[in-house]
Amino acid sequence: MTNYFSVLGVSQSLTLETAEIDSAWQALTRATTENSESASEESSETHQARAVLSDPVLRLEHWLEIQGIEKKRGESMEPDLMDLFSTIHSALEKADSVLSKHKKATTALAQALLSKEAVAAHLAIQR
Repeated sequence: MTNYFSVLGVSQSLTLETAEIDSAWQALTRATTENSESASEESSETHQARAVLSDPVLRLEHWLEIQGIEKKRGESMEPDLMDLFSTIHSALEKADSVLSKHKKATTALAQALLSKEAVAAHLAIQR
């Protein structure tokens, strides 16, 4: 089994950013093009890795497969696992939003106004 996370050289995370996937894919595509001997085989694997990791559902299925958790196609996942994935995703999105706002805040007052939101995001991540 091919580990698409390793193919692109990205972390085995369910919350990969599209930009991170695309950046890794572009770097590999450039490197593969320069070495034209094995370009078609490596290029095909690289494109497949990008396609799988760019889709959150396919990424989750691939991650489960790597972890050795086998699911038959069409078999539903346990509701608790799906709920956990949904909760984690939403908490991480909120934390990313707060971090983005904090980076854009140029004054101490603006940063202080974000502190309540930052604490809420931090507590959500801890839960």
